[in-house]
Amino acid sequence: CVRGVANSADPDGWKELTATLDAACGTLRENGMRCSFHNHPIEFRGTEGARPIDPVALMRSAGAGIYSPHYGAMDRELVEEVQAGGGVVGVWTVDDASAVAWCRACRPDSVFTNRPREIIPAFRST
Repeated sequence: CVRGVANSADPDGWKELTATLDAACGTLRENGMRCSFHNHPIEFRGTEGARPIDPVALMRSAGAGIYSPHYGAMDRELVEEVQAGGGVVGVWTVDDASAVAWCRACRPDSVFTNRPREIIPAFRST
């Protein structure tokens, strides 16, 4: 785990965190490995039970009508929030029984799968 430390020139610790991650990526590259990260400060802030992003605002700002997270990043509250905001939720990649069970509980509008022959019947069964 890499954590940035806040200081007066960098109150959110973002610049220091970015420098630390850049250095770690350099070390990985030197050893023949790949590294990447998104440098969006909001993704690294503590959420204290809140979502790190507002999915409805994100969709609106992008002019999108679908919010498409990984199924593990979805819960029933997120689905209801997006649907109440006029959007739909399509989750990926639903390829096993536990993913199907979670989707049945959370009820997204659509799922994306690499195994439609196995997954579609699982959704149709009770």
